[in-house]
Amino acid sequence: AHMFPKAYSRYMMQLYDQACLSSLGEVQRVFRDEFGTDPLYVFDSFSEQPLASASLAQVHVAKLRGRKMAVKIHHHSVSRNAFMDMYALRLVVHAASWLPPQTQ
Repeated sequence: AHMFPKAYSRYMMQLYDQACLSSLGEVQRVFRDEFGTDPLYVFDSFSEQPLASASLAQVHVAKLRGRKMAVKIHHHSVSRNAFMDMYALRLVVHAASWLPPQTQ
């Protein structure tokens, strides 16, 4: 069951495909801030391009002792983005409450 009409859901899903990307330099900075070292000193390899990205974080492929793994790195602006995401969600839910019952 969908909370919103399918047309709205399809439009909102497009936003996931347009999520921001952090540069490799930003990713390395966040990693250093969290772990005190560069990801290339921890992993045998670390992909420069993310496998996926969303509003809070992005995922990079890495290898550690021959094992392939996904490493999730939050965006440097995660606090601001989280606030804006919650604000947008509240706005959408509020707007949906004004829709006629048959479209809710």
